Amino acid sequence: MTSIGRWSRVGILLAAGCGSSLPAASGERRDGDAPLLPDAGGCNGLASSDLPGVSLAFPDQPCAYTVAQVAAGIEIDYQEQIVQALADLRPSQWDDGRCQTPDDAGLIVGYEISGAGQSYCRCDVGLCPAQTFDTAVVAGTHGRQIPWDGRNWDGPSDTGNPEGAPFPPGTYTLALTATGTRADSPDASGSSATPFTVTATRFITITP
Repeated sequence: MTSIGRWSRVGILLAAGCGSSLPAASGERRDGDAPLLPDAGGCNGLASSDLPGVSLAFPDQPCAYTVAQVAAGIEIDYQEQIVQALADLRPSQWDDGRCQTPDDAGLIVGYEISGAGQSYCRCDVGLCPAQTFDTAVVAGTHGRQIPWDGRNWDGPSDTGNPEGAPFPPGTYTLALTATGTRADSPDASGSSATPFTVTATRFITITP
């Protein structure tokens, strides 16, 4: 299917924490392709939230991988951290075909790994009927994983869209974003839904 409006969303994703300089890869490589040490949060970028008690975060984990390690497949962990339950949310879908559905915590989290003309996301998984969701976020720390083999891709679409070329060595931005509205009392304009945006970014380095 044709991508509609994705790149306007990418601007929102990257604005959350893409600075003019990027941190170096954490740790030193040990004996070829041995795993790198966790970074203790040193590769995390900015995070923000205007939804009370709700945040996105990255736990301690490696942020630098060799080309071979990424090609073999890695998983990047993140968390939806919810201090208390909130009802009357309407999360927004981020994929082009509006196929995403809320997870068991009540959010829809979009992600993209990008930089230097490279991009990986599941932005196009097909075309679905228009739908909206009314959810309540569930208190707790909800762990998630992003599987990645280091290649460019925007999703399978409904045509079996193949993956593209591998990302070359370099440092890239992983951006997480959850958006939507929360019902509340009508304001002076008569609106009864307040938009929310929850973001977090992290820098991922691929070494030769």
